[in-house]
Amino acid sequence: SECETTETSQWYANKDDKGKPVCYVCYMRQLAVSRGKCSGCGKDGANTSQLIKSKLKKDEWYCMPCSVREKLAIETAAGTTCGECGTDTTSKWINCKDTGTKLCTACYDKNRLDVAAAAG
Repeated sequence: SECETTETSQWYANKDDKGKPVCYVCYMRQLAVSRGKCSGCGKDGANTSQLIKSKLKKDEWYCMPCSVREKLAIETAAGTTCGECGTDTTSKWINCKDTGTKLCTACYDKNRLDVAAAAG
């Protein structure tokens, strides 16, 4: 493997050296390099661990931070708001089983703590 690891749960085909398998992290780095630069910030694929396909734009790839920003933009444009506090910005939306609404991460965590406290 490129990182010289000797143990992994699964080996992947090496894009550079067909006879030498690589671990998952090295495989993802090779994929990122093959995809070029991040369409959001321009970071070279060789300098990031992963490039993720855009959900909006065909043939565009984003590094993890730019991918998160794209996801937030999609959800904000869709009018997603928290059923508890009303915010339209969060790193992750969670479906609330009790109310059937979406919760921001902060309200979801608070809700979990309240449920745990009530259960004793």
